Amino acid sequence: IGEEKGSVLGVYDPYVKKDTYKNYFWGRQKIKILITSNINALAIPEGSTVAVYNYLSIRSCVQATKKFADISAVQMFYIIAEGLPEATTLELAEYLRIRGKTLLGPSSVGAIKSGINGRRVGSVGGLMDNIQRCNLATEGYVAIITKSGGLLNEMINYVERLGLVVGEAVSIG
Repeated sequence: IGEEKGSVLGVYDPYVKKDTYKNYFWGRQKIKILITSNINALAIPEGSTVAVYNYLSIRSCVQATKKFADISAVQMFYIIAEGLPEATTLELAEYLRIRGKTLLGPSSVGAIKSGINGRRVGSVGGLMDNIQRCNLATEGYVAIITKSGGLLNEMINYVERLGLVVGEAVSIG
């Protein structure tokens, strides 16, 4: 956000059979983003620090996270998947800690940035009618960070009832 050029290197989808590019917009500029099941196909610029936003289900998020953990440029993981057993989460956290990586989540409802150029990842904010009622299509100025997805959604509603507008909200799980 606020950059002249996008920072998404690609989308890893373990179920894609053939690499493909999809068109997206960065501001008014149309860009192509690689969708691949081959991690090695993602071109990471030299000296970059990479964060992986993992939206895969509990069936495949651990395996994909471990694959990315072996890439030195990848330093942070944000996992949306809910229902990951505590023992698995602790094992994954230790696996990443040993490699010097940071883990946010799992079990996060996601994140939202309000405004006309806003983005939503996961189910944060609820259904579209609630997003409209809470003015999340309007640029806001209140930031919320919680460990609880339910609390995050309640805080968004509370802020709206106070007549304020949320600018960014994230549940770290």
